[in-house]
Amino acid sequence: MGMKKLFRTFFDKEVEKFDKIIVSAGRRGLQMEVETDKLVEVVKGTIVDLTMEEI
Repeated sequence: MGMKKLFRTFFDKEVEKFDKIIVSAGRRGLQMEVETDKLVEVVKGTIVDLTMEEI
């Protein structure tokens, strides 16, 4: 959101279980609560399966 360059952003599929999530607000010790779908939209994120099952 506050990035100078738009980096590819990936979210694990587990994020879809939550209406809101808490993310860093850009300063140490400062967080903000955002609606998950809005965050994915704003950063043009991709939701994928990032979790590896135990072998």
